Amino acid sequence: MDSRWGEGLRVGDRVLALDAHGELIFSEVILWLDRRPSAVERYVLLTTEDYSEQLSLSADHVTFIAPSNRTAATFSTMIPVFAKDLQPGHLIHRYDPATGSLVSRRVTNVQETKDLGAFAPLTVEGNLIVDGHLVSCYALQCRQYLAHLPFAPYRFLHTLQQEDEGMHWYARAWYQVGQWFNYPFGKTCYPRELHLYHYP
Repeated sequence: MDSRWGEGLRVGDRVLALDAHGELIFSEVILWLDRRPSAVERYVLLTTEDYSEQLSLSADHVTFIAPSNRTAATFSTMIPVFAKDLQPGHLIHRYDPATGSLVSRRVTNVQETKDLGAFAPLTVEGNLIVDGHLVSCYALQCRQYLAHLPFAPYRFLHTLQQEDEGMHWYARAWYQVGQWFNYPFGKTCYPRELHLYHYP
């Protein structure tokens, strides 16, 4: 996420997120997976139908597509994808304040840009609403359960000292383990679904 959104957020804040049962709740930010205010990063700006605010995510950040606009927003129906893989016609989940629920809306425009700041807060739920849209807390690993599982111990022990800048030591350690095993970080996980659920 870029600096427009991340700079004002603090560990301990509660943000809107989706729980395991598909309910919107306020979830605590327990650490920064990444916090680099002066980093220049590659971003993807997404515009969705009937909504003026753009969603800005780093290219390898994970969000979720919906199979159809009639599918309820639950983790059993969501398909995690990298922002860089989205195209106009994919459906992503947007928060509707009028109903207090998530709705699926078509991506109408995708732009690549560079921007200052890299922010990746981790909530207890592993996701949050950013710029009105549901996104994962994670990048580089689009299988949400694999990204979220290693942080289970930390979710119980989130009073450990937080580093103010840079990649958090716990996130960095798991990333290093993945590199030792040649895990394909940043590789598209669900190419078939990206093609199947594309509605140009």
